[in-house]
Amino acid sequence: MEIGERGRPVAGGGRICGRGQAGRAVVSLSYYIFPAFARLGLVAPEFDWEGLSRSGLHLIEASRFGEQNLPVDWISLNGGTPHAADGFPASFAFNSIRIPLYLAWSGIGGREIYEPFLATWSKQGTGNLATLDVNTGRAVDKLDEPGYRAIPALAACVTSGTPWPADLKSLQPGGNYYSTTLQLLSLVAVRMRAPSCLHE
Repeated sequence: MEIGERGRPVAGGGRICGRGQAGRAVVSLSYYIFPAFARLGLVAPEFDWEGLSRSGLHLIEASRFGEQNLPVDWISLNGGTPHAADGFPASFAFNSIRIPLYLAWSGIGGREIYEPFLATWSKQGTGNLATLDVNTGRAVDKLDEPGYRAIPALAACVTSGTPWPADLKSLQPGGNYYSTTLQLLSLVAVRMRAPSCLHE
């Protein structure tokens, strides 16, 4: 896949959300904020937002690494095949955890795109969520804050109709800003896309 300048077409008609330099690009798939792209078309119709969404979905499907088939935080497109970018940990971590959030919020992608995330979270269990080194499958950092559990809950809701956990319906005091933000965004997403999961 040959990469052009930011937002320009790449080989195969795709677009990237990042910067291409001399045929190289390093991207974070967590910056494909799919629910925003549909709205941005209203204010910047000259840009191919639909094409950007399609290429982002394609990149997520193509960026499956390790035994868990998970994306990593930073991906290189140099050489035509997505791979973990040099100089960055090959980790499914604090950036890439947002990928299923934005997919679910936008309502795009079938169940198969969520399967690697769901399988990993099911294996870890709700009380043992952690970032992962995709090369070894080893847990790196624990995700102890309750807000992190909102993304697995959202993915389970949109794929299987799993009821929303009662303790994630409201914020708990003392949470850090990032996990709290993820919980808030997941609540927005579930209310927009699958409100039935919130009903007891």
